Amino acid sequence: MKKLALFLICITLAFTMTFSCGCMTFVSEKHINGDTSDEGDTNGASTDYSVVLDSSSEMARNVTIASTEERPASPLSEREARLQVARTSVAIKTSGYGSGVIIDVDDGVDYGDMEDNIFYVVTCHHMISAGGDITVYVPDENYSYDNDDYIFSGKIGGAIAENQAVSLVGGDIVSDIALIKLFVASDAIAATIEKAKVMDTSRYSVGLYENVFAIGNPTGTLPGSATSLGVANPVRENILCESAGYMTLLQIAVGTNPGNSGGGLYNLYGELVGITNAGNTNYESINFAIPLKTTDDPEKEDRGVVNVVGQLLATYLASGGKNYGYVSGRWSLGVKINVNTKNTVIYFDTVDEGSIAAQAGVLPSSTTYDKILSISFFNKTTGQNETYAIDNLVDSGFTASSAFSLIMGMLKSTLVQGDSFTIRVGRVEGWKTTNHDLTFNIFCTSYIFADTGVYDGIEIEQA
Repeated sequence: MKKLALFLICITLAFTMTFSCGCMTFVSEKHINGDTSDEGDTNGASTDYSVVLDSSSEMARNVTIASTEERPASPLSEREARLQVARTSVAIKTSGYGSGVIIDVDDGVDYGDMEDNIFYVVTCHHMISAGGDITVYVPDENYSYDNDDYIFSGKIGGAIAENQAVSLVGGDIVSDIALIKLFVASDAIAATIEKAKVMDTSRYSVGLYENVFAIGNPTGTLPGSATSLGVANPVRENILCESAGYMTLLQIAVGTNPGNSGGGLYNLYGELVGITNAGNTNYESINFAIPLKTTDDPEKEDRGVVNVVGQLLATYLASGGKNYGYVSGRWSLGVKINVNTKNTVIYFDTVDEGSIAAQAGVLPSSTTYDKILSISFFNKTTGQNETYAIDNLVDSGFTASSAFSLIMGMLKSTLVQGDSFTIRVGRVEGWKTTNHDLTFNIFCTSYIFADTGVYDGIEIEQA
């Protein structure tokens, strides 16, 4: 194993952005509370379960995200801008806490008398990735988040439940974007809810050092908090975000804290220009937001908010609302992994038939199973062959599962169909362990958030 590998990852991770339950931690909420023990979850962690689906980008043409047609001739005052957007920001509670933005979307669906009772909220994927109960707090006309009439609840995961006040439309781990639907039964309450003005992506440009601010839910107890005015720095490519891999993000000198994740970044015209999602706890005022648009190059994938939201909603609607929305072109190993009690050893638990892992020759857990030792691949971002050993990362302070998730995030953000990578496994057979290098050849599948029943007659296994 090359010594260079550990050196490279240490250098890289020194500036890794972390995010979850509000911009600062991805792994779990326990880090926010000061618990840094390395005791692992013996139930393991599931990767994606995927099936081949239609192109989401084609479907997205039927979805329109309303943008500002005209902006003021000159910027608003700081107070005017904040007041204009304040009621478009929601607080979100799942297993952690975060934020979201109500956006104006034309989904092309006729809801009849309920047309004005449907709202869409964009947030970060890491806010909803754990599934379970979700509560969305919408500010009332007095900017209060404590009004019971404006608090909506639901559940994420498993087959999509009908008639929930809050439900997931879809999520994409690669872009860290998710879309939630609100159903507001009261016409009177629905009539008071405000939607954000989104900057027109055909002219999308956030000027260098332009004044911007964020609104979110820092600490999970301060919803609707606006940051002091900061500036937009350059858009940075290849920002390594923990468990999501490399992303193209807008760097901002704006104070964001745990709870801001998924919240809006606005300019002084009162326009939404990004979704805050990441920060670095080692440095002050180095935070990041997902831009509305990440590229103008038609040859590159646009992982910006507007394009991804359009794909999530379009694919959700194509299934008649029976399956979660997705972004096509994603790939998955097709496995479930597990760890030992202390989360220092990681191994393959189950393997999906016909998956990338199955074709690579991975053995599921039984009397004979494969322990993951290291992962090697050509990193297109750095232009180097890189090898990451699980043991070395555990010695550096990672749990085995978080180390594996981080490496998989790097792979998923850089490798595409036709690429390959190698996982060295220790094949355990009774008292004997032999090392094997397994080659994983990537073929594209599309990511679905959870077990959603049946899509076009294809049964989807429960994650």
